[in-house]
Amino acid sequence: MSRILYGVQGEGRGHATRSLRVLQALLGEGHEVLVLTGGDAIPVLAPILGNRIVEIPILRYRYNYHGSLCPWRTLFHNIGPLFRMAFRNLALESFVQRFKPVVALSDFEPVTCRLARIFRMPLVAVDHQHFLTETRLPRLRGLGNLLALPVYRLGTHLLSGWPRRVIVSSFHHFPRKRGSRAVFVGPFLAEELRVLQPRDDGHVTVYLKRPQYLKTLLLLVAAFPDRTFEVFSSWEKEWAEPLPRNARLRPVSRAAFLESLASAHALVTTAGNQVLGEAIWLGKPVLAIPEVGVLEQTLNARALEESGCGMVCDLRDLTAETWVRFEDLRVGFLRGLQLFRDRHPDYDGLQATLRVVRRLVRATVTAQDSKTMSAAGSATDMASSFIPGTR
Repeated sequence: MSRILYGVQGEGRGHATRSLRVLQALLGEGHEVLVLTGGDAIPVLAPILGNRIVEIPILRYRYNYHGSLCPWRTLFHNIGPLFRMAFRNLALESFVQRFKPVVALSDFEPVTCRLARIFRMPLVAVDHQHFLTETRLPRLRGLGNLLALPVYRLGTHLLSGWPRRVIVSSFHHFPRKRGSRAVFVGPFLAEELRVLQPRDDGHVTVYLKRPQYLKTLLLLVAAFPDRTFEVFSSWEKEWAEPLPRNARLRPVSRAAFLESLASAHALVTTAGNQVLGEAIWLGKPVLAIPEVGVLEQTLNARALEESGCGMVCDLRDLTAETWVRFEDLRVGFLRGLQLFRDRHPDYDGLQATLRVVRRLVRATVTAQDSKTMSAAGSATDMASSFIPGTR
């Protein structure tokens, strides 16, 4: 088997959750894997991958007091990581060179893409972000989104290098852009998710990473005392206040979250691609609140609406009236979920992704073997011309 370098973006848990499924499959096939990552991906990957992980600088979003993405704070915070990424890390390069990977895979991780270019390795982008460059997106609303789109597309190209192949993983795909050679696959579903038996215990599962969103949510929770809300979120003391009795605040835990989601009446969350894909797999209607200023989540929310599996609202519109409307539409969303699943029997994108990786590994190894044999043949011919009696 071969050695593979795998880079995982460490902002949020979605990249790590998606990549872990692919990494486990590669290890199961006997490949040796070296993972470059940091940030939120470490607690997701480290318990399983252990010393296969090398921690590197990552890029992070930064938000204002109200929980909206702040471009200036984001840029200022990332000056240091960008500076470190701009210059060659000789120690890391030496370590990777000793590992001798055949190919590199990247889930939107720029350091890995740069190493692939330095060592002339074939690079495969396995991420969600390339839907921005590989599909015909719906018409965007708002001047801010229109101005942000070319910036996001440029950022996608700059941070992902020039991959040999592009694999776009998403629960819903917009129409393919003319000339695109990308492979479009579904989300990667973890084994612990696939074995769950969905049921409805009546509670609502809430996953909101940013504590600022909980201020608004708690007003909604208090308006429906007969409905239990299991809330998974970061929590800061300055935001602490008496919780409604029907709110159960739970620390972010992968196993606990999946267990709660499998038995939930519905899911309230931001519009991350991975969590939306997992909810759809379990047949759970979603009320999505895209993070303000994050174009990717705005488009994920549009994809959710197109799929017929849930409803979207802005944070400022998260009111009791909105929840009543969501409950009224819930039966329609359940039908939409069933229709969506019927139309996508190969929902899990893992096998299609592995086929692409296997072909590239085989082609690379074959090419390397051919070069080695050719070089050996040339050396033999050269030696024979200097050894008496060989001609």
